[in-house]
Amino acid sequence: HDYADPPRTVDDLIARCGKPSRRHLERAFHQSVRASPYQFMLKQRVTNAQKLLRSTEQSIERIAEAAGFSNPPQLCLHFRKLTGQSPSQYRAAERREQAARNPEA
Repeated sequence: HDYADPPRTVDDLIARCGKPSRRHLERAFHQSVRASPYQFMLKQRVTNAQKLLRSTEQSIERIAEAAGFSNPPQLCLHFRKLTGQSPSQYRAAERREQAARNPEA
């Protein structure tokens, strides 16, 4: 599997798994990771966005696209649901933490 090109939809994920029934995959997936495939994919996208927010100066628009969201409002919605803050708030907090850890930088 190409991890540099993650599946964009649950149907893409099913296709990569040899085409089991959608319900069978969802049930097995939930038993294994305690989340639906969709919830898991959203969490992975938010995690990827967090990494980009910490390590790049890219715009929210570019980060949304790179993380697999259809548009910036979708990134903001799911990011806030999972982290309790907006992407901009997260980036600002991370920068403050980095500055506190490396005051001479």
